[in-house]
Amino acid sequence: MAIFFVVSLCVDSPAGAETREEVVPEFDAFFKMDDRTRLFLKAAATRGEDADLSRGSDQYKSNEAAVSLDFTLQPIFRPFLRDEDWEHNRYFWMRVGYHYLGKFYDSEKAENRGSVELDTRQPVSDNFWFTGRLKWDLRDIAGENAKRYGVRLGVERPFSAGGRALVPYAHAEVLYDTRYDTWNQQIYQTGIDIGLNNRWRVEPYFQYQENTQSEPAHVYAIGLIIKYYH
Repeated sequence: MAIFFVVSLCVDSPAGAETREEVVPEFDAFFKMDDRTRLFLKAAATRGEDADLSRGSDQYKSNEAAVSLDFTLQPIFRPFLRDEDWEHNRYFWMRVGYHYLGKFYDSEKAENRGSVELDTRQPVSDNFWFTGRLKWDLRDIAGENAKRYGVRLGVERPFSAGGRALVPYAHAEVLYDTRYDTWNQQIYQTGIDIGLNNRWRVEPYFQYQENTQSEPAHVYAIGLIIKYYH
C-alpha cells in the first residue's frame, strides 16, 4: 500500500469521466538460448467497451505481438548475490524488444514500439521479494514519434501449495509520456503466477489504470496469461 501511495502522488487525478472495461487474454513463450539469454515471444488481444455518458458505449479492440531478448546481468549493487546462482534466479536482467500494437487490418492506426527494460528482484525477507523495473519506449504511433519512460515498484511472495509453485504479487507503475510532457499514466496490478509443471504456468490478474491526458481516464482490466517455457 505504501508503494501504491507513493506512485499515486506522481500523477494528478484524471479530469475525465470516461471508463473502459477490458478483458486481455495473452500467450507468452520463453526459449532458453544459453544460461544468460532467452528469447521471449508475446501475443495478446484486448477486448473492451468504453462507457461515456455523452456518447454511450463503444467497442474497443486491439492486438499486440512482440519479440524480445532477455539478458541476465550480474548483480551490480549487491555483490553478495554474485556467489549465488544469479544466472538462473535472475536477480537483475535486461529486456530489449519490438512490439506491434493495433488492428492488423488497419496499419494506419497501429503503433510500432521499440523498448528497453531493466528488471530486478531482491529478497527482503525469508518470504518476500522486492521487484522493480525501469522502462524506455521509443514509439511510432500512426506516424507520430514519441517516447515513454516508466518506473515500476512491487512485491511478491513465492510459496508452494498442493505441490505447485505460487507467486502472488502486486505492483504499481507510473509512466511519463513525451506527447504530453507529463506523467500521464499510473497502473496498479495484482495477480498470482501459478506453476502447472516445468513447461507451463498461468497468471490471472486484475489491473487498474488512470490516464491524466489521454482517453479513457479510467481502465479496469481482467487478464489471463498462459506461459510456456522451453
